[in-house]
Amino acid sequence: MAMFPFLVLKWRSSLLVSMVAALFWAVLLWLFFALVFPVL
Repeated sequence: MAMFPFLVLKWRSSLLVSMVAALFWAVLLWLFFALVFPVL
């Protein structure tokens, strides 16, 4: 039973990593346009 979350995490890891990466880049781009773009 303890292996079940690990198996689910391993099965969904690629999807989770891609979602986290997309969210990270979205926040990074938002910060760039919100903070750096008005200076330019």
